[in-house]
Amino acid sequence: MRTVQARGGRGRAFRPVLRRGAAPLFAALASAALLASSPTVTTASASTSTPTAAWYLSFHGGAAGSGVNQVYGYDSTGVLVQPAVLASGPSDPVLAELRGMAVTPSGALLVANATEDDSTVLQYGPTDADGIRPIVPPDGILASGTTAGAGLAHPYGLATLPSGDIAVSSQDSQVVTLLTADGQPDPASGGAPWWSSQHPDADLPPGTLVPSSADVPAKDGGLVAPRGILIVASGDAGTDDATLYVADNGAQAVRSYDAVTGEFLGDVLTASRDGLGSPVGLALHDGRLYVTSEGTDDVTSVDLSSGTTHTVVSGKVDHLELDHPSGLAFGADGRLYVASRVAQQVIAYTLDAKGDSTTKAAVFLDRLPDQPEQLLGLLPAGLGGAEPGSDPGAPPGVVDSPPAGADPRTGPSGTSTVAPALAATGLAASGSPTRSDGPLAAVLVLCLLGAGLALLAASRVGRRL
Repeated sequence: MRTVQARGGRGRAFRPVLRRGAAPLFAALASAALLASSPTVTTASASTSTPTAAWYLSFHGGAAGSGVNQVYGYDSTGVLVQPAVLASGPSDPVLAELRGMAVTPSGALLVANATEDDSTVLQYGPTDADGIRPIVPPDGILASGTTAGAGLAHPYGLATLPSGDIAVSSQDSQVVTLLTADGQPDPASGGAPWWSSQHPDADLPPGTLVPSSADVPAKDGGLVAPRGILIVASGDAGTDDATLYVADNGAQAVRSYDAVTGEFLGDVLTASRDGLGSPVGLALHDGRLYVTSEGTDDVTSVDLSSGTTHTVVSGKVDHLELDHPSGLAFGADGRLYVASRVAQQVIAYTLDAKGDSTTKAAVFLDRLPDQPEQLLGLLPAGLGGAEPGSDPGAPPGVVDSPPAGADPRTGPSGTSTVAPALAATGLAASGSPTRSDGPLAAVLVLCLLGAGLALLAASRVGRRL
């Protein structure tokens, strides 16, 4: 009788006990399933290296403490991954009004430091583990207005020749100066051979590759107000032949010169013929020269083989409009990226198959902390790269840059702006692939469910005993 009551009592009490025991059991199984099925995303930590920048951007800047006197590094999705590319310690050069940038064959980065009282071409080495470029010893100054002569004054554009020499345009002296790889003017006195023969009486500063209109009339090739410059090698094996293109903002023209002798080859774009309005930036893509004009707020192209010109960007495209455009470059995704200074944006344009007109526009960088000046793409065009915002599951292409001094890796609410983009692209903050344990999770869930069923079965057997 006691046994029957015990079995009966155990039977009546078994159901609520089983429900109380099953709840935590299945909750544990469910939690384990969720944990196991969730992808593991690696985020930045103090020990991980900075993600590699795909773009460098310089800003208008100003006197120390005014504007942004640094080069920022952005990844291919527009995330700010390096707010201080250039070393700026107590013993490093004082930065102000940074303009043109160029990478040398050795991997060094050249930057035009454009302040009138400290006109220099700065030289930085390859990036360290934190994404910062240290100065090239001894002081990071490749050339200055005092050592290179009066020709280097308020420098703007930089370009490298096949020989390793460096061309620099200067706003105040209105010349293009040629420097050797170690920063010496070439020639050490006077101008390039062609100018010396054509204008022997002109008193040209040392290293003058192209003179000012103050020394040589503009109609003969003298520059009025040079801005961006570009050097295009001839491609002939065993030669250093190349052509220098200069955006002459004051002459309303893009002018061409022999990059070795300095010979004036003529104007490839003009205001009267092609509608230029104060050209600033130059870029080459698929045999076409692309030019920004701040006076007409557009982008014009010229086919260097045929001379055919097109207005590539004009007016509003997808409700976006350029406002005093300056630097421009083609990205690894094949799109044309243009710095819109007054709007403090960088806009990405998708071009048609021929590269003659725009089919789509999107903001790449928005609400920048200062007016952007020059863009330098670090990934060669044609290597691929997703178009920001094209994948519904990817982060948007518009990424705000923080105000100067703010933490570039956090948004207004303190949330990370780096990890979501990296997670969506499958990359960790260190550049390594993120890990998703989908197959392993499925096996683990099945094992846990099997164990749970086995426990239930054993409990039912025990109840029948």
